[in-house]
Amino acid sequence: EATPDLLMEPIITANLTSEVDLTRALFGDMGWIDATTATIITALSGEPTEDGFRIHWDTRSTEGLERLTLERSPSTTGPWTEVSADRVRDGELTFVLDRDVRLDRAAWYRLVGFTPDGVRMVVGPVQVQSAPAATEFALSGPGPNPTSGPFSVTFALPRESRVHLGLIDVQGREVAVLADAVYRAGRWRAQWDGAIGTGTAPVGVYFLRMAAGGRTFTQRVVISR
Repeated sequence: EATPDLLMEPIITANLTSEVDLTRALFGDMGWIDATTATIITALSGEPTEDGFRIHWDTRSTEGLERLTLERSPSTTGPWTEVSADRVRDGELTFVLDRDVRLDRAAWYRLVGFTPDGVRMVVGPVQVQSAPAATEFALSGPGPNPTSGPFSVTFALPRESRVHLGLIDVQGREVAVLADAVYRAGRWRAQWDGAIGTGTAPVGVYFLRMAAGGRTFTQRVVISR
């Protein structure tokens, strides 16, 4: 069953604040201290993708912090939930793709870490808001891909439409149905648990095929273990 997937746009208000009195002796030489406000400054931001929200930050500005976690909340006051996703470092930036976010609501993100002597530091929060409505039919690439089985995929509808989204094996057989209903205009996410019948899908190449609005869309997915 597909769920609403309203992609978000970031509001970049990436001020890093602390719940403690920061010392220039520890952070001054790293460029973290604003001499006027004694507030840590870093580049924490995020943007929408077809598979979720991609959050990124300047890795240099979090050097020296231990047990660094990325957290998400529906508001600035919490509750906060740790984002369990792989981190990818690209040059001076670290990226995290949050696939579990509720894309039909605004979300806030922050980084939480500790100095070597146990002082708790908080970076952010930054907010991500909903994006404009879909303007054309589209099917995103599934993620993760390759996958051990489970994956999610998003599709966009510019108007209310009947959608059939199936998983096809290399022999042309539909082995799973991810969506088969009338959906209102918007962006939707469909998830598959990797099961076929009473077992798991064999490794191999599969194709996602979506029929909507009189058109057909296809994406390739690989299952490997």
